[in-house]
Amino acid sequence: MPIAGETKMTDELFGANRLVTLIGTVIAALCVGAIWSYLSESMGFRVSIFIRYVLFATCSYLIVGLLTLRRIGNPRRRIPGSVRIAVLGSIVFVVSMYLVYAFPDVWKFRYTTAEPSVFNYFVTELKDLGMALVLHTIIDSLIVLLVLGLVSHIASIIVGIVRRNDYA
Repeated sequence: MPIAGETKMTDELFGANRLVTLIGTVIAALCVGAIWSYLSESMGFRVSIFIRYVLFATCSYLIVGLLTLRRIGNPRRRIPGSVRIAVLGSIVFVVSMYLVYAFPDVWKFRYTTAEPSVFNYFVTELKDLGMALVLHTIIDSLIVLLVLGLVSHIASIIVGIVRRNDYA
């Protein structure tokens, strides 16, 4: 039987954990977008490209984060919410970037390649997308997990300091 204030405190901690995860998701998305924009410009920097990549990354990870955090309390889920946010957010980000940047070029130049048919050309492009999806998902997921872990650890340190000061 729970103590009178125990469920309220658990609910508040669970809500705070969601907020920390959401803040970490936004910070991680900013990092991933910044890295992608830096690498896409051949190690250079252009503000318009930077803003575009950061917005795409932030929207992708934020949408996945909000949908995942709704389900984070489900005890039947064995995969932690941060891992789901990292992997699914990376997949959504890579696919959205491919659809916005690469697919119009694929469609535009579909008849100018040495491929014997349009179908073979699209199959080749889908293979490239699959390889990019796997590699970028792994790399982006590692970055996001690192940032989410760091934000969570900093939040737990702050909560520890606040609790220590409350009891002192």
